[in-house]
Amino acid sequence: MEDLLSASPQPEAVFASHAQVKNGIISLCPTVDLIAIADQHESVNVYRFNGQLAFSKKRPNVKSEVKSICWKYDGKCLAIAWSFGFMEMLSSETGKVLLNGATKTLWTSGLDPDKETGTQETDEVSCLGWGVSFSDAASVKAKTSQQTRHADQNAPEPSTDTWDNKMSRLSLDDFLDRVPNRQRLDLDLRLPDRLATLDVEKVFPLLGLPPTPAPQIGQATNAGDDWDEVFSSQTSLDAIFHSNANTDLNAVSTLIVCSDTGKVKPVLYDAMSIGFLRLPYNDKAASYKAVHVASHPYTYTHALLVEVSNDNGQGSFQSQSRVMPSSWTKLVFVPLTLNAIRSAGTSMQLIASKATQLLNLFQYIDGVGRRVEKLFGEITDFPQNRLDLLTPELDEEEFPDPSDALYQLAATGICDPQLREWLIDIVGDRGHRRWETEVDSAYSKFINAVHENLLPAIERCSVVTCTLRGLASYQDSNKKCNIRPEQFTRVLEYLRSMRLILHECLSYATEERRGFAAFSKWLKFQIGLQASGSDGDSDESIEQQAGLDYRQIFKYLKDGLERSRLAFFWGSWKPQHHDAAKEDRDEIMVYDVNTTAEVLKAFKEDRLTLGGAWVDAEVPFTFLCSKLRWRVKDATGEIGLWQQDQTSIPGGVVLEEVEKYLRSDMRMVFEHGDTEEFTTYVATVLKTAPSEVRVHQVKHGSDLDEVEKSVWMPDLTTVTLPTGEIKDLKFFNDTFVVLILSVRDTSYLLGVPFTRIISSAVLGRNVSVEQVRLQRLPEGHARKPTVDISLQESLKMEPYILGEFPHADRFRPSTLVVNGRENRNTICVLGEDGRHFRVFIVGAKQDNNELTLPMSDNEVTPTEDG
Repeated sequence: MEDLLSASPQPEAVFASHAQVKNGIISLCPTVDLIAIADQHESVNVYRFNGQLAFSKKRPNVKSEVKSICWKYDGKCLAIAWSFGFMEMLSSETGKVLLNGATKTLWTSGLDPDKETGTQETDEVSCLGWGVSFSDAASVKAKTSQQTRHADQNAPEPSTDTWDNKMSRLSLDDFLDRVPNRQRLDLDLRLPDRLATLDVEKVFPLLGLPPTPAPQIGQATNAGDDWDEVFSSQTSLDAIFHSNANTDLNAVSTLIVCSDTGKVKPVLYDAMSIGFLRLPYNDKAASYKAVHVASHPYTYTHALLVEVSNDNGQGSFQSQSRVMPSSWTKLVFVPLTLNAIRSAGTSMQLIASKATQLLNLFQYIDGVGRRVEKLFGEITDFPQNRLDLLTPELDEEEFPDPSDALYQLAATGICDPQLREWLIDIVGDRGHRRWETEVDSAYSKFINAVHENLLPAIERCSVVTCTLRGLASYQDSNKKCNIRPEQFTRVLEYLRSMRLILHECLSYATEERRGFAAFSKWLKFQIGLQASGSDGDSDESIEQQAGLDYRQIFKYLKDGLERSRLAFFWGSWKPQHHDAAKEDRDEIMVYDVNTTAEVLKAFKEDRLTLGGAWVDAEVPFTFLCSKLRWRVKDATGEIGLWQQDQTSIPGGVVLEEVEKYLRSDMRMVFEHGDTEEFTTYVATVLKTAPSEVRVHQVKHGSDLDEVEKSVWMPDLTTVTLPTGEIKDLKFFNDTFVVLILSVRDTSYLLGVPFTRIISSAVLGRNVSVEQVRLQRLPEGHARKPTVDISLQESLKMEPYILGEFPHADRFRPSTLVVNGRENRNTICVLGEDGRHFRVFIVGAKQDNNELTLPMSDNEVTPTEDG
């Protein structure tokens, strides 16, 4: 860590947010100088270090509250957890909402344990954790362990042609960067993997924003539609569908969403959810929620710090040989291992990414379909409103429908008096212009949406589904990767039917639009003719009539004006459609390609007496989307079920057992060596000892399938500081913990090298399997400290002081956020007023505050008391 000592001094940044921070909800971007906060108005604001507002996100509705925020490990996305379990994901480049995070169906596409029993409930999110796991961690370890190559004495002098070949030491942070240097990291894929990741969708037309229907009277455009918020701009759409595909098959991005009811939801590759998983014994406590998530790229295991409370004796948790108060809280180490990453290998990225594309494309098709349905309503609503004003004036026996009167006028030239009054007074020139403009615009938007949005999306969806079916067939021999190709074949059947229907829609819409153009021209002629009182025998009238296409006029009056054939595909659902949509069964209203082709042929030939499930024979496109939803959920749900079966939550180890704790943080560290050994550190501050840091050290293996066999040494070390109060603490990196200590009239920013202190103090200690069993849930209890280290004397604490904040300066720090990434090393401090921030670049010197972390190995390490 000596590189931080030589960091060039940089100025301190000071700024104030627009509103107070809510409950200390702050997150520091790991790769860009951005800080995200949740304010008292329930909005999420992202600031640059100079105090400039980069972007903000207002709450979805007046009842929404911010529960948690978390940056992705590469800083490209920001996840926001709102109340009622609603999640959103923002792009750090544009601030726009991404589809895979905002659409509720994507976050519930996996299998939920409550869904089977019909008791699915809305859980509040307690915390978020975003990490990455390498499916081939050995290759990354080999690269990061290489040291700088030193040329020998006989080697030639370096030249401009060869100095780029000199390899520098790689760190793990290089692989987690926002834009990794693929050449330096040697991430270029070999030929087999390159062929596997070949994305043929790049040659397809780009998906664009669909046309927007006109707003209804008294209603904002698409108000309350989450789909429209996601696809609010072409930039947001490109970020979802047209961004560069992730060709790093080794990195598996995992977002852990934890609920306040003792459930967790792993989301792979930002959108592929495997459903809710229940934490062990979550029904035996009054409160059971995860408060921290830690992980490491070299393992598939995510460590959860779970807070278990038994308020006023509620709950059934008990402890052996312990007398507990009526209200107590346990902090429990719970491992979550995603073995699916190991079993699928590099295919994991392909399966999950393609499944995510399938979900996104379906959501796009479904959303565009609902827009097109509204556009069809615009095609029919305006003419119907005008005809409804004519209906009461006509003789019902002579003209059952208004179109019959118009048909007679076109065929014979005889105009009923009521019809003449309607043409002159109600429609008129202004009404005709509006009629022509609105209906022609609706036809144009309708055709464009089908031709430029729906059909290309279905083509993309078909290619993605075929790829998934091929991957399922390839993995058919892998018993641990159980995905059936038949599920994707069913999805393809519906896509083929929908493609056939859309082509028919285009044909009918184009024909009706030509008919409407001819009808509109004739209607304008009749309005002028009836208003003039002429009989139509003048030369001008005869010349105008010669330019009218009566064939198209009669066809539109018969099949387009009141009985549009597009209603066959975009009309209202019939009762049988509603019944079939509720059933997840293929035998109810089957829509395979052959059956759909037969129905379309019968419709074209005016044969609608097919019987059976085809009563009335309507095939609403939105109904097909609802049936496709079942098929897509079945296919992706099976992927989620396979991943769920490969997930292990073996139990938990009790670390703390107190009435109340004030602060906590968690970090997983890889112990460099030949063994696959990791250490998860948990730092806590108790209410009974506000100036004491309790550091729990849990050594474990890479895979935690059994607690007794995989956890080797749970240990506890206390570090006592001068009398005061620890306001906050955070693990800065694998070596240091940074904390704020308030002592009388001064607050101190301290950096304590916890790994060096603990390793020297507990050297040679070990814990038996019996001790691990005594700490295991549900009857286990926390152990007492094994090492006590004192820094109460000012001389002992002085080497670890990073900065001082005299209370006379009116800035009293209360909350910390840190970024210990290589070459970033940032500490952000929030004042007690909840608005003022101070940002420190570690290694810089500002005023008289020396902000250099004490990382020299020559420093004196505090010794154990006694």
